[in-house]
Amino acid sequence: MRGVSRPFFPYEDPALFKGSQPGADAHAMKARVAVPAALAVVLVVVVAAHAAFGSGGSPASAANPTPADVRGTWNTVVVYNGSLFVETLHIDDESTQTGAFSGTVASPVGRQAIAGKATASEVSFTIRFGTGVEAGDGQITTSALGARITGTFMNQTGGNARILATRSA
Repeated sequence: MRGVSRPFFPYEDPALFKGSQPGADAHAMKARVAVPAALAVVLVVVVAAHAAFGSGGSPASAANPTPADVRGTWNTVVVYNGSLFVETLHIDDESTQTGAFSGTVASPVGRQAIAGKATASEVSFTIRFGTGVEAGDGQITTSALGARITGTFMNQTGGNARILATRSA
């Protein structure tokens, strides 16, 4: 096609395009494929190294990421069976190694014990009040303004609830 310009990439030598012509030599065609393939291999190695070592230069532990710090006082809204409850969550203790935490929930029905485990981005927990047990999980997000936990939990009778907890920075 005459008169049609096509982009020139640094790895493409215009002389190599003769490989697409009938009777072109095999070396030129191999070069057209080998250079982009080599660049793709280098890109894969760089991406894999970044994933394994992070940007800090030391191996990142995907199996044991640093748990989110969930200690502190959280303002909490719970929606249970269509009713809205405002509660305060106090997480007093957390292991910075394992993410295991414990604390209390001040709710309209009284004080409840909470225990669970946090990872870098998720939380699982159990709330105990008398003989009742509620188990749940959720996601943790953080920003310069603070942290947020969103999730769900269920009690022993199958009642479901949604939870939103926020903590200022």
